[in-house]
Amino acid sequence: MKYEAEKKDKNIQLLNSQNQLERLKTEQAHRTRNIMLAGLVLLLIIIALLFNRYLIKQKTNSKLVANQRELDQKNSFLETLATEQDKLLKEKEWLLKEVHHRVKNNLQMVTSLLYSQSVYLQDETAKLAVKDSLRRMQAMALIHQKLYQDENTSSVFMPEYINELIGYLRESFDEGGQITFKQTIEALSLDVAQAIPLV
Repeated sequence: MKYEAEKKDKNIQLLNSQNQLERLKTEQAHRTRNIMLAGLVLLLIIIALLFNRYLIKQKTNSKLVANQRELDQKNSFLETLATEQDKLLKEKEWLLKEVHHRVKNNLQMVTSLLYSQSVYLQDETAKLAVKDSLRRMQAMALIHQKLYQDENTSSVFMPEYINELIGYLRESFDEGGQITFKQTIEALSLDVAQAIPLV
């Protein structure tokens, strides 16, 4: 009986230890399953975040592509405008040169008419007035000739213009070489509207 009792105690202890072992295995299995579930949830969250990031990047890229397309269109439009503007500026410069050329020709025609009329004049005062007008016309024709020949059609480089004007005046007045011309001219360019009144 004692043996049986000891055997039963041992069996009970064995069953208890087996029961504890089973409980530990079950707890371990539950813990492993929970860790696996947590890892799976964490993996799903990471995948969702990566997918969201991918979608955001795709949207950003499509916006950037649309912006780039719009910028390219604006650039091509601006280049077209710049080309047209250059063309118009060249046309304007050509027209201005043509206008200055025609004005110079008209002034020379008026000068020729005044000169031919001065030959028939008898009154000295009238001859003097016509000669004075001739000189003024010639000076204005010089300005328009300069504007026609130069690249810059809006201003006159004064030292060159004054040198030519003095040369013309020397030919007109100084027949005996008695007049001495002394020049101190600053190297500046004047607008046509300022240069013509100086004549």
